[in-house]
Amino acid sequence: AEIQRMAKEASFQERDAVYTEEPIEGTNDLDLMTCTATYEGTYDNLLRFLYQVDHSPMLLMLENLQAAPQQHAGQINASIRFQAVIQEDLTSGGQQQ
Repeated sequence: AEIQRMAKEASFQERDAVYTEEPIEGTNDLDLMTCTATYEGTYDNLLRFLYQVDHSPMLLMLENLQAAPQQHAGQINASIRFQAVIQEDLTSGGQQQ
């Protein structure tokens, strides 16, 4: 939800996104969440989005970023892969980020 909020605030349109979660070996309550998403917008939208990601309290790790121009003037497509360590809230059965 935090990634989607930041993209919307930066006017960077999310097209497709895949979220996966895997337990981190050797821990009981930590998972590694991976998000791979494609976005569309301007270069300025991308910069605003990355600025927000850098300052997010969620501590997102940018693993991969690829951007390519579109035929529409000033528009780019970007594929971005993030990772974040999330901690399960064992008291309520939910998850905290």
